This record gives sequence, structure tokens and C-alpha cells, in this order.
Amino acid sequence: MTDSVPQINVQRFYYPPPSNAPSFPGLVIQITTLVDTYMIWIGATDPEGMNQGSRLMDDEENAEQDMKQKIESVISRGRIARDWGCAMPSAQPSIPDNAGAWLYRSNESEASVGMAQRLARRLRKAVYVSIDIDGKGDARVLLEAERRLVEVVGSRNWN
Repeated sequence: MTDSVPQINVQRFYYPPPSNAPSFPGLVIQITTLVDTYMIWIGATDPEGMNQGSRLMDDEENAEQDMKQKIESVISRGRIARDWGCAMPSAQPSIPDNAGAWLYRSNESEASVGMAQRLARRLRKAVYVSIDIDGKGDARVLLEAERRLVEVVGSRNWN
């Protein structure tokens, strides 16, 4: 009999601004999965910087590598403690509210706890959410970020 070792899984996703809202920032989402826990970072991008192609890109492999480097650059400049909250799912399904708390918050945004609570309720796991949208955090951008996050998490087997 072999014991399975829990794995840490990190995945990154880039979403360009919606075509019907070109003023929106692009979004980078990083999801780190642990045992029964999700750690999520959402950051905004400079659309021009993400869409500028390298002159050397002559095939898909180079284009994909260039995009990975740009995403890594956005993440490395990001701040985890801009608006950072966590939530735990309720231990009893009959109690709909999830416990949530800010790990760090600024006056600019207080969206992370609400988003973490909704995700914890949906996923039945502990969720940490860090939102780094730097002054672009109007409600529509945050709604788009959460919609993309639910799409990503719902489309994969994260266990």
C-alpha cells in the first residue's frame, strides 16, 4: 500500500479585457491548491503591455512563451496584501453563512472577504482571496474577476 503525498498545485490564467469593455484591465488569476484550501490571487494588467507582441514571435510556441513571461512579470509585481481575505465553509449545511475575515485590507477595496465567502460556500473548502486591482476595482471589474474565477474553478477537478 502506498501513501499518497498531498500535492501543491499552482495554475495561472490570463484574461484580456472583454471586447465590449476595452477600458477594463486584463486579469491574471493565480490559483494555488493545497489540501482542502484554495489560495487565489487576482491582479489587473496593463492591456497594452500584455498585447504587445515580440518581433521574434513567428510561431505559437514563441507566442505562448512570451505570454507566460508577461504573466510572470505581472505576478512578480503584484501585492498579496492589498485586499486579502479568507473564508471557511460552514461546518453545518443548515447554517448558510460562512466565517470570513480580512487578513489585510486597504481603504481602496474591501471585496476579498465577500468573494472568499461566496467561493467557500460554493466549493466547500477554505478560500483565501487576494485582490490586487490598484484603483481599477470598480464593481464591474470585480464582478468580471469573480465570474472568471468561478469559470476556472468550476471547469477543473481541483481535488
